[in-house]
Amino acid sequence: MMKRGISKINTIIILVVSLIILLSIEAPLLAKLLSKEKDERCAATAAVHKATKVGILGGDSSPVPIECPRTYISFYPDHLEIDQKKTPIAIADGNKKIIVDSYKALNSQVVFPVLAERMRICWKNFGEATGAVFDRKAVSYYNMCVFCAQIKIEGTKNQKSISLGGTTEGLFVDYLTQASMPFSDKKYYSYFTNNLKYNPFLFYTQQIEPGKNYYLVYHNIVGYDNAILSGSDDFHISILDEKQLMDNKNMLKCDVMYG
Repeated sequence: MMKRGISKINTIIILVVSLIILLSIEAPLLAKLLSKEKDERCAATAAVHKATKVGILGGDSSPVPIECPRTYISFYPDHLEIDQKKTPIAIADGNKKIIVDSYKALNSQVVFPVLAERMRICWKNFGEATGAVFDRKAVSYYNMCVFCAQIKIEGTKNQKSISLGGTTEGLFVDYLTQASMPFSDKKYYSYFTNNLKYNPFLFYTQQIEPGKNYYLVYHNIVGYDNAILSGSDDFHISILDEKQLMDNKNMLKCDVMYG
């Protein structure tokens, strides 16, 4: 009976604190919470979830659910589809970028900008590595994996694989280092490492092969923080194939999966 009473009190405390915070939410954030655009809604629900977490017995929790559905990216021989809708793409044309509805060849000039931008959106949606969005546990830490996107090269038997290279150097990291984000002079690499003292990229997949599913995964290793134990939060982003997701030797093996 005593435990049930404590549980009810904790629930009431969470709801009251959450209500106070929700009532103080600025209009732009509230508008995003109500938005039908899924990335805006994802970022807003993640921000409110983080803001309404209440400490309980060394951990913390929020009653506000995070709503971040997976994005499906399909590269076809001549066009891009996102969530089964044909989507324009920004590609390099000399020293400038142009927006096109289709392309003549599927290569890294097409794939890299799409992956980089989807990574940026995913990173932004979950707080840009400024603190754990997900709930803490009282006496343990865990790796929370969010499936931000599922990636596949579709529709051709003659398509070559797209090489990504290594995790600290190579083709894709070079692109992230050199390419600027939309409407900004800031490079993608600088954006991802802005709040970190380490390289957050873990591209276990060296190449994207036609016909196979790959996953853009946001990793939040949620630490514990209480009077007895303390731990830190780590943030990573990776592109994995299905085998790598289930590999017990993977240093970022997912304890909890979302999306």
